[in-house]
Amino acid sequence: MIDYQDHALLLNESYRHWRGEYLVDQRDPGKVLEALNEAKFALLSHGLEAEPVFNYGNVQTLSLFGYDHPGFLQLPSRDITAPDAIAERAALRAKVDTDGFVPEFSGVCVTRKGRQFVVDQGEVWQLIDNLGRVHGQAARFDDWHFLD
Repeated sequence: MIDYQDHALLLNESYRHWRGEYLVDQRDPGKVLEALNEAKFALLSHGLEAEPVFNYGNVQTLSLFGYDHPGFLQLPSRDITAPDAIAERAALRAKVDTDGFVPEFSGVCVTRKGRQFVVDQGEVWQLIDNLGRVHGQAARFDDWHFLD
């Protein structure tokens, strides 16, 4: 079972590894988790499964996509991708696997109720620990607009 405080530290530290700055200016595990959960940007991550399943979504993410916490954590990450954007998603995941960090991505996502929106200038990165082990991928974005 995932320890959310440790996962919050992994999100924050791996972002710093790629960007040179933290997602939130906290270091205490409980405060990092609280700050990430309450951040105004959307933050989500998935693991390394063949069909990755979300293992984190902050309050902004849950609200935007229309899921409760337990529902989101059972969701394959592909399920938030608009059907006509599946190939773009696969290419983005491959680029992150290769480069470790993609600083600006855009893509079409879909909410639980099927409403589509475009993410503009998002960031996606590999979650890596201090030993260089990869634990999955994460995304952060605070710029989106609905298509309807």
